[in-house]
Amino acid sequence: MSKFKGRILRERRKRLKLTQKQLAEKIEKSLMTLIRYENGSRIADSNTLMQLSKILKCNCKNFFE
Repeated sequence: MSKFKGRILRERRKRLKLTQKQLAEKIEKSLMTLIRYENGSRIADSNTLMQLSKILKCNCKNFFE
């Protein structure tokens, strides 16, 4: 099974110069939820992963190892 890599999400967000708050608002999640995605303590559902991949302009597969 592939492992979710929140670090990759954080790096991609920073590369696009988005704050955590901005990205959380775009995916309609709380700031705390996004922080948990980024530190790997929570995994986004499939719909949220699709939103993140569109916003961050990458493939969902990039978030997994």
